[in-house]
Amino acid sequence: MHVRPLVTVEAYLALEAVETVHRHEFWDGDLWAMTGTTPEHNDLVRAVVRQLDDQLAGGPCHAYSESIRTRVSATRYLYPDIVVACPPDFERAHKPPTLLNAKVVVEVLSESTASFDRGDKLAAYQAVDTVTDVLLLASDGFDAAHYTRAEGGWLMRACPRDVKLSLAGVSAVLDLDAAYRAAGL
Repeated sequence: MHVRPLVTVEAYLALEAVETVHRHEFWDGDLWAMTGTTPEHNDLVRAVVRQLDDQLAGGPCHAYSESIRTRVSATRYLYPDIVVACPPDFERAHKPPTLLNAKVVVEVLSESTASFDRGDKLAAYQAVDTVTDVLLLASDGFDAAHYTRAEGGWLMRACPRDVKLSLAGVSAVLDLDAAYRAAGL
């Protein structure tokens, strides 16, 4: 039986500092290379970020897409499709900088990652004290699930297409139908 050696956080951060082509997520000693996306995935991310940028402009919150490394625990570093922080707090001792205070996380699901995104990754985001909202969006047709931190736990809402989704943690409202239409879905 072959057992893959685990990578230390320090080795991961050192690799990321010199890697110029690929990004890697780090999960308890395992590295996962980030792969390309579909045009629909990319268009949906862009449509949501545009809506967030329009509403957050001039305030303390900032929306980032796909290339901001985010620490979710001492041994887990992820690259959410979209992350909002208010105001952003980065650890800059390593390159690229690492976001420490995610407030809203949006993951656009792909067939190969949907199960993990809905399971362990969702739980990791929900364990971050600063996260108030997690939104999971399908990239192959309309399907949206909104998780909101509430007293005593998390509430999940399956969103209808025509919803104007309130992200109370950042005082923004997403028009999911408009985002999906902009992505051709």
